[in-house]
Amino acid sequence: MRHQKSRRKFSRTPAHRQALTANLLRALLHYEQLETTAAKAKALKSVADRLISRARDDSVHARRLVAPLLRNDRDLVRKLFKNIAPLATGDGGYVRVVPAYRRPGDAAPMAIVELVNKTPLYYERRKAEEDARKAKKEEARKAAEKAQDAAQASGGAKQE
Repeated sequence: MRHQKSRRKFSRTPAHRQALTANLLRALLHYEQLETTAAKAKALKSVADRLISRARDDSVHARRLVAPLLRNDRDLVRKLFKNIAPLATGDGGYVRVVPAYRRPGDAAPMAIVELVNKTPLYYERRKAEEDARKAKKEEARKAAEKAQDAAQASGGAKQE
């Protein structure tokens, strides 16, 4: 019988499930937002909330408990304790799951998992990405205009 075993299994072995959770957790803490299936998002939320709650107490003991879940990534552990945990206020609710859309192909419900209080680094990264996207778009527009001018100039020469 499966009494008191409410954990989602995702049709995976325990080792694969643990690796999946660790990878999703690392991606969430690194990017502060990610997109995955709704079931994985719900499973990730509870693990991430517990991890952030543990990180609010910045002690060696807490760091040693958190490190294996993050695959001993020192930079990520440092980011969690110094940047993410200080923004976490209250008793839980540090991670938000927002339903997104149904994935084309298999119609799996997708969700966006994000930290409720994002760090300033997140907003700087988003602004840099947006600026790069705008610059690329502007560069492509200028190249298209230049190509169109060259085509008109060569087309005009043939007609004369």
